[in-house]
Amino acid sequence: MSTKYDPARRLRSHRAWPILGKTNPTLLAHIRFRPYASRMTDFSKGDRVSWATSQGRTQGEVIEKKTSDFDFAGQAFHASKEEPAFIVKSDKTDAEAAHKASALRKLTPRKGN
Repeated sequence: MSTKYDPARRLRSHRAWPILGKTNPTLLAHIRFRPYASRMTDFSKGDRVSWATSQGRTQGEVIEKKTSDFDFAGQAFHASKEEPAFIVKSDKTDAEAAHKASALRKLTPRKGN
């Protein structure tokens, strides 16, 4: 038995395989097992998002959208209308951070909001 990683192995054994027809499973594995491959690139104030930290993923809310270069927490950040940056606030610690859209994942709104 080979120990080499085969990205199509899970897809071949998946019960939806007959539905997918004769499409190359290696190509489909690239899409199938990356649920955030089509991440949103535009968020607005108040959107619930999550992002990676050194302690794991955390979640919070978008506070502000930046479309020009700015300074935040003593660091310079580059942003443009094509690639905006977002100031986010953690639910757990109330700490704020700046992130590009590619680092954020949109979450469903909280119930009751």
